[in-house]
Amino acid sequence: MQTYSRPPDGRNVAYTVLKGFEPASQQSNFDVIVHDVATGWTRTLGTNVRLRYGIEWSWSPDNRHVAWFPAGSSARAAAAAGEPGRLMVASIADGHVTEIGEAHAPSLDPGSGYLRPLWDSAGERVYGVGDGDLWEASLSTGSLRRLTDIPGWQISVIVAGSHDETAWTTNEGRTLWVIARDEGGGESGIFAVDRMSGASRAALTERKWYSGILNVDGSTGTGELAFVSTDQKHLRDIWTFDTRTGAPSQRSRINPGLQRYELGSARLIEWQSRDDEPLAGSLLLPPGYREGERLPLVVWVYGGVRGSRYSRRGSDAVNRFGLVSGAAFNMHVLATRGYAVFFPDAPIRVGSPITDVMESVMTGVDAVIEQGYADPERLALMGQSYGAYNVLGIVTRTDRFKAAVLTAAVTHPDLFAAYLGGRERPGYYEQGQGNMGGSIWEFPERYRENSPLFAFDRIDTPILIGQGELDGDLVPSEAIFRALERLQKPVEHRVYRGESHVITQRANVIDFWERRLEFLAEHLSLAIGERGAVRYPAGSRGGMVPP
Repeated sequence: MQTYSRPPDGRNVAYTVLKGFEPASQQSNFDVIVHDVATGWTRTLGTNVRLRYGIEWSWSPDNRHVAWFPAGSSARAAAAAGEPGRLMVASIADGHVTEIGEAHAPSLDPGSGYLRPLWDSAGERVYGVGDGDLWEASLSTGSLRRLTDIPGWQISVIVAGSHDETAWTTNEGRTLWVIARDEGGGESGIFAVDRMSGASRAALTERKWYSGILNVDGSTGTGELAFVSTDQKHLRDIWTFDTRTGAPSQRSRINPGLQRYELGSARLIEWQSRDDEPLAGSLLLPPGYREGERLPLVVWVYGGVRGSRYSRRGSDAVNRFGLVSGAAFNMHVLATRGYAVFFPDAPIRVGSPITDVMESVMTGVDAVIEQGYADPERLALMGQSYGAYNVLGIVTRTDRFKAAVLTAAVTHPDLFAAYLGGRERPGYYEQGQGNMGGSIWEFPERYRENSPLFAFDRIDTPILIGQGELDGDLVPSEAIFRALERLQKPVEHRVYRGESHVITQRANVIDFWERRLEFLAEHLSLAIGERGAVRYPAGSRGGMVPP
């Protein structure tokens, strides 16, 4: 069972069961099942339903229907091809499934794919997000319409009611509320949307990052909606917004001790690729940075599919605390020690992930150097998971980086071995994040060209690998280490007990940060405690952010 939910009357329980994955893809399929608790009666509402995680479905408030938007990689591919977006509505009484769709509507993959479709209070309309716009499906007419398109903004979340399968409204049910992010990546906002006309207005816009994963909850009693907000100076905390007065209020302080530290600031860097493609990324600078001062630069790398929202991870992080989520990757640890940290967008195409990431990263690094921020002789790379694979590919093609840190290196450096026996299934490479576009028999040269292993002899960059003991079978990270060790390349492999894909235990986070700081200082020729290590402006209350 993937997830379950009971309807408002509590009579039944519905749940999803993972059935498997479609051949040659990362697409997971689920059965959607309803069970009557009192009688033991069970009915399958949908078989082999395409969902991302099995949680993107919801009950109608009248207990009569279950609805879902077909989501995941197949749905996104359909949207890119201009195929219809769809809403599937299953009747609990007879199991009949109605498909509501419209030609050329984008796939309705709500928010970040974690959120459920939301109903109106009458169980007549269903709301979802597709292609950054708000869409409305009507059960009575079988129609799907784009309710609103906010120019310059991408809607990510519809505010939910106290029952999180119902869209929250004010003004006697006339006004819906949504969370959006501006297309430049610098601001987040709360917008009011008229349910009838689709007209929208900005109620609050800020240079912050609003979480698009958790449901945003609204209270009918107070007229307030609650959301999670962060910026470069503040950790994620709970805020409320009063829709009646327009006033935001902070409701939690997760780590008040952080106020003792003077933190760095981030700015957006823009440049063009060699093919004149506009690119952007976030640059985090130390506290007290002086314009024109050239700093040691650490580049955080994570490639994303060209043309999707995932290709903009870097520029979207400009107002996210520490650029990257999680204590193990809080880049203020580096910034308060005098490093600049750069997170570039790295769009990739099918069949050429290493070439494309290399292009984006290197032209971005050149832009940061040309704009006077970075010392070209003191460059380093970091990457987690798929980003670790990206980093490994880069250092096989250039010796400009003096150090590289890999974490969660779960992609085997030989893609042929990865395709046949790795952690990911063949579909990961044929239609998924691996981005090969077909099998090893169709594109053998493509797989070889994107297998870093075959160019390990060209690596001159010292490499530090950090890995969780429980993160798969450790074969990929061991292969990387053993191959580099055999070639007598400078490499270190640290495995942390009890850790999975992300290092989270306090002692391990501290240990790995301390080792990374030593590693960077050693290979970038820095003395810990000096600039390139840290300096603070006069009167600063700050100090180095602890690992």
